[in-house]
Amino acid sequence: MDNAKIQPVLNRARLLFILSLLFKLIIAATVIWRFGQDIHFTDNDATQYLNAGINLFRHGVFSMDAQAPLSPTMFRTPLYPIFLFAVNFLSGRLWVVSAYVLQGLIISFAVVYLYRGIKNIFGEKPAFWSAFLFALEPFSNFNTNIITPDSIFTALITIASVAFLKVLFKPVRRNLVISAVALALAVLTKPIAEFIPVLFLIAFFLKWGIARVYIKKAIVFVAVFVVIISPWVIRNYVDFKSLQISSLPSYNLYLYNAALALASQKNISFTKAQNQLMSKAEKDLGISGNMDLYDPKYGNYLRQNALQIIGADPLDYVAAHILTICPFLINDGYQKFYPLVGINFHNSESITLMLKSGNFKDVVSYVFGRSFDNMILFGIGKLFWVVIYAFILCNIYRRIQEKNKKSLIALAFFAIVIAYFAVLTGPVAAASYRLPVQGLIFLLIFI
Repeated sequence: MDNAKIQPVLNRARLLFILSLLFKLIIAATVIWRFGQDIHFTDNDATQYLNAGINLFRHGVFSMDAQAPLSPTMFRTPLYPIFLFAVNFLSGRLWVVSAYVLQGLIISFAVVYLYRGIKNIFGEKPAFWSAFLFALEPFSNFNTNIITPDSIFTALITIASVAFLKVLFKPVRRNLVISAVALALAVLTKPIAEFIPVLFLIAFFLKWGIARVYIKKAIVFVAVFVVIISPWVIRNYVDFKSLQISSLPSYNLYLYNAALALASQKNISFTKAQNQLMSKAEKDLGISGNMDLYDPKYGNYLRQNALQIIGADPLDYVAAHILTICPFLINDGYQKFYPLVGINFHNSESITLMLKSGNFKDVVSYVFGRSFDNMILFGIGKLFWVVIYAFILCNIYRRIQEKNKKSLIALAFFAIVIAYFAVLTGPVAAASYRLPVQGLIFLLIFI
């Protein structure tokens, strides 16, 4: 390939990187100008991540406690706390600004990686427009400028998925290693990713078959993944006699999945169901507050009681769970963005349980019983994603009619990854839980 052909690619990649980073920095400046650097610490999650990183490096204990005595935890995973500590240590009082900038750089790199990876397979147009939407979608940019692991996690999932798509078309070891490294780091950022390697391996063997040469390549993928996560798993086994990545899944199963089941069964609000389950746990275990449930020693109790509640009416739970996927797909998340421009947006309990119970009067009141500007904002945000999915369905139909095998393989692969997050986030599904696969969703329009 001569320089004349290389140059436009480099210019497009540079343009996407600059646009992505610039938009994020503008929002970062707006957030700090309106709210200052301390906005995040009304959020318990941000404090937990920062405390865990500081305690690890200053006291040698991975603990979310703000002061002694420091109790070890495996509720949070280590990568984002380490990132926050490093930024805090190196930047001092400007650490929040530095975190914004670094998160923006990381996600902008993922935008370019998506562009280049997809261009090599499907050409310039699908690659550029997918990456363009990924770079500029407003909620994704806003979320880069808060202290959560979502931006880093999104970048890692995007890189892992695009790298593995390359493997499905040409099983080069380099892309297997890139995907395995990105996935392992993603698991150490948020444990929800821990089963994705299984999905990737199933896709790999379905595409290439179970021949010795491909088994060896799969072993490389697994070995790289295991080597990276094993120090953390060993630490958890030594400290807690647990081989789990995190105690978070048991906690979520009880206070989110079981709460959803209970709310649906009793026709009560999700919040009321959570409060009832928390009261039961406090009475049974002699604890005070949900933070005590972070301890992995309560894992068996949480799992057993959650499965008992869900098992009381599994079909009802499945119906409720499927409905909760709707917010994952169409919630825009822009209500978090509106305060930056002085808009007071009203939001309340999710309407999914209202729909399931047939309370259509309450649904109508929820949607239309608000000020006119709020109603318009509510509708526009949802409409954007409805249009996106309409374009996706049109593209899928067109590729099926064309019998375009390459596109159909990519569409199926990315759809499975998206469905994984939609199903697992279930009861807490919202715009922020869609972020890790948002770039993949935009790809479904064009590939």
